[in-house]
Amino acid sequence: MYPSPTVSSRPLWISPSQNKWCDILMAKGAGLVNRHYHPHEVFAYTISGKWGYLEHDWTATAGDFVYETPGEGHTLVAYEHKDPMKVFFQVKGPLIWLKEDGEPDGYFDVHNYIALCRDHYEKVGLGRDYIDKLFRWSRLNIHAAVDHQRRAGGEAALVGRQIEHRAGNLIGRAMTAERDHPVEEGRTIHA
Repeated sequence: MYPSPTVSSRPLWISPSQNKWCDILMAKGAGLVNRHYHPHEVFAYTISGKWGYLEHDWTATAGDFVYETPGEGHTLVAYEHKDPMKVFFQVKGPLIWLKEDGEPDGYFDVHNYIALCRDHYEKVGLGRDYIDKLFRWSRLNIHAAVDHQRRAGGEAALVGRQIEHRAGNLIGRAMTAERDHPVEEGRTIHA
């Protein structure tokens, strides 16, 4: 299961059509995400705490940027630290879970993430559709939504305003994160 019983996540942006997402992975104490690999590159920016991969000798702390090489198996570990671990991740494609012998043991992709979020948001009273607010709208998606509204007799301008509002919210969240967590020091780590 993603993330794991000891690590949680907060989705920020989801693109079902591209099988991509951005989220903040969090742990209040020591924790881990079981061994897996990504067939595509992954980017991570450490907001707070301390984390790393069991298979490597580096640890990342606030301000560190990590580039994950596609195809390399790793086990994410959140270490005990005075601050909780919070890491911004940009993920494309699935996580392929690995058995002890390195053989594949299932996967987790954007569609699994959406289903997990729908269940969680329903359970906490926000409603299953709350996750839809985080979906990425490409120009193709926007035109399809507007055309659908026109054919259905709806107000296309309303759809356009909703999409612009969603895009503005994403930009606002990124600017707030930058303001609240300015980069003082940091390094780039190639995993």
